[in-house]
Amino acid sequence: MTDKHWYKQLLEKLREAYNDIIIIVDPDNLVSADDLRNKLSQTYVIHHYKNDIELEKALYTLDNKPVLIILSENRQLQYHIERQSERIEWSLTDVFPNIDTTVIKEFPLNLLDIIYREYTSQTIPKGVFNEDETRNLVQEWVETGTKGIEINELIETIRVLLADENPNWMEVAQYWGGKLLYICDTNDITIDEYSELDSAICEKFETHILSHYKDQFFATTHEGPVTINKVMEYIGHQNEEKNALICFDGMAFQEWYLIKEYLVRHGINGFREHSLYALLPTLTHTSRRALYCGEKTIENLTYEDKGFRNYIIKNWKNFDPNAIHFYYNAKPEWNPNYINYDNIGIIINIVDDCAHAEKYVGNSKRLMQKKLSIAINESKLFEIFQNLLDEGYRIFVGSDHGTIWCRGNGSRAEKYLKEDGARRALLYPNEELADDFVSHKMSTNI
Repeated sequence: MTDKHWYKQLLEKLREAYNDIIIIVDPDNLVSADDLRNKLSQTYVIHHYKNDIELEKALYTLDNKPVLIILSENRQLQYHIERQSERIEWSLTDVFPNIDTTVIKEFPLNLLDIIYREYTSQTIPKGVFNEDETRNLVQEWVETGTKGIEINELIETIRVLLADENPNWMEVAQYWGGKLLYICDTNDITIDEYSELDSAICEKFETHILSHYKDQFFATTHEGPVTINKVMEYIGHQNEEKNALICFDGMAFQEWYLIKEYLVRHGINGFREHSLYALLPTLTHTSRRALYCGEKTIENLTYEDKGFRNYIIKNWKNFDPNAIHFYYNAKPEWNPNYINYDNIGIIINIVDDCAHAEKYVGNSKRLMQKKLSIAINESKLFEIFQNLLDEGYRIFVGSDHGTIWCRGNGSRAEKYLKEDGARRALLYPNEELADDFVSHKMSTNI
């Protein structure tokens, strides 16, 4: 077990000592590291030397237990103690022999495991880096190693959630489809567990959708909307004078974390995050319209601007019908006209545009995320949020659906499609046509 830890070489030195009293010269105060101290405490009594009297008293009460006397500097103890003890010395140089350890001392002891893991994963010739180069290298190791720990913790959290008979899918969505994939794609990290977790999630979630999806539409909105058609109801219950409902078309949690990080850098924070179910099928013309229309029945959905206005007029209180406005395909920059209205709906396509512009589709959204990051950082998106907040608006950010790379099955049924542009789902005018298509395509395993 110790082979994986930074203190491996120190323990090897200790094993070479056969005395029950061992004096350790520890100028870098390594024994103060929690993990090393806990390991040593399993076998030894640890005494940090302060003066001869306290040391004599400690040795007198040990009852022959093995003891480590820790010295912060190399000094001689009383002769009778030196005679019956063994002396070793260790420092950070024993752990990191090929780099300048004065830099390592600048970092907390609880990061030594992370630094050591990165240090031993590569070959570093002795003395090749100067102090500044070493500092930059170690900082990079810390950042990479910390991300690795965070990823492992997220994977474990997801496993625990999936072990439940009825997983909390709201949390799974944020951990799996959001934080984990965002961290991996941001740092070019590939996780071995991806396929395993993806299969487990898909299998369990499909069962959940088939059995419980329809029940979600009966949930209340007190703690927040559970389904996308309840967002307008939830906003109305807040009784705010000014509201802005901003939809980033195609934004999953992964893209939201990227946008949120950008906004935080511009001093905009205090977000409350919440998961909800999109409307099936998760097409823009259904789920996005459900967001603004407050409807779950496809036949009752209308254009977003009309549905947004109609819902407010019908269901909200204390509003001015002339102070409602809607903006399609809004640019990610400030529009002074926004403040002319108390209730505004805004659709921004920056995420969806990056998704559809991606020509190379690999096993992740890594390239898309990099391109989206460039687009976001070159935009003035933060001005929309900052100015609306300054003008007293309550901002609600949402999405109609996420974005995921899929491989089609090669089946085409444009003749029967209700929506020609839909590639993720087939919408038929009636059930007979749908049954006929499926019966003819069973051999393709759709």
